[in-house]
Amino acid sequence: MTHLSPDKVIISWQTNNPSSSVVIYGVKQHKKPKTHFSELETTAHIITLNNLTPDNRYFYQVRSRDKHGRWVQSTYSSFRTQKNTSKTRLPRIVAGPATAWRRAHEIKIEFQTDRPCKSSIRWGTAPLAASHTRQKVTTRFSTHHQFSLKGLKKGLHYYYSVHLEDENGQKNRSEIFTIKTDLFQ
Repeated sequence: MTHLSPDKVIISWQTNNPSSSVVIYGVKQHKKPKTHFSELETTAHIITLNNLTPDNRYFYQVRSRDKHGRWVQSTYSSFRTQKNTSKTRLPRIVAGPATAWRRAHEIKIEFQTDRPCKSSIRWGTAPLAASHTRQKVTTRFSTHHQFSLKGLKKGLHYYYSVHLEDENGQKNRSEIFTIKTDLFQ
């Protein structure tokens, strides 16, 4: 799980072969769980579950099916959505992230926040946040943020999430974004 808020969660996992993505989820009280399905065959799976109930425990299982019809599935896990408190308004991105330019070994990205924030990113070649490198973007409070990822490999997908902290100490993080480097300089 990479992002959790009062009404949504982003779940990501990897498979060793390109395969489809299925997340079966629900709360214990409901007899029939919901299913989110994506036919996109990939090894990096990122699924966003929206319209969740705040402060509620959800149970889920991820499944993937390859082009030969073989299924693999995880054990059941759970998460609790955050409480929805009207006093707590988290900082958020209001524009972007947008690619300012992209080259074979470097990418420059910009975004804007709804209030002055310090920001950092976590990035890597896998969608799983646990394997990402942390990099500071802005050390001063600002609404305009830009960063460069350098030393990248040609033609690879890179995954990143943006982490924000406003002047009141309120923290938030984005979903996981993906970008691919150019094959040629």
